[in-house]
Amino acid sequence: MNTIRSVCVYCGSSPGRDEIYAKAGHLLGRSLAKSGLRLVYGGGTKGIMGAVAEGALKAGGKVTGIIPRFLINKEATETAVLNARYLSENMKDTFRAPYASDCMHEAIFSDKNQSGKGVHTLDIAKRLIDYGFHPMTIYFPLVVDGAMLIEPTESVGRADLDAFVEAMKDIDREAHENPELVINAPHSTRIGRLDEATAARKPILRWRQDMEASSTAAG
Repeated sequence: MNTIRSVCVYCGSSPGRDEIYAKAGHLLGRSLAKSGLRLVYGGGTKGIMGAVAEGALKAGGKVTGIIPRFLINKEATETAVLNARYLSENMKDTFRAPYASDCMHEAIFSDKNQSGKGVHTLDIAKRLIDYGFHPMTIYFPLVVDGAMLIEPTESVGRADLDAFVEAMKDIDREAHENPELVINAPHSTRIGRLDEATAARKPILRWRQDMEASSTAAG
């Protein structure tokens, strides 16, 4: 007697007209995982097929996706654009957007709403470090004064996007209520705000024994 080890599930890449379909897909994925069965599916992350895979993975199941390479690239591109537009929509009331049109895979903002308090793009980027985020690209494109170029990739999930938006809104609030906190950031790193002008003019290219003590004092 042959033992069934895998189950192939075929379902759509859209969520359907009722959320009950996605919920059913999620439940199916969990049930397969708990039964010790491997899920074989279309390899997408969207719609009902994505819900089935997510349910299986969250339940600790094994999942194998089979998808043509051109669809992988297409889906990744669409997700990156969706992520950037999600950030753009959720941050537009806090940070000045220089362009009214929908963005593609990059969301662009400026520091115009914060600069009146003496807080500029570099300060915002440094303060982001205290929130656990790697700063975005700053002062580019050059045609936007105080530009902040945010490019979330297709691998960034909803929870991370929401956490980033919340951090940026907190920094905006700090910029208006306590600007010195942002201007002197970062505060949680071993070394605080560096003198970037001196670093550029007088670069130290070799390590010296006294640097350890100097870096400790600077922090």
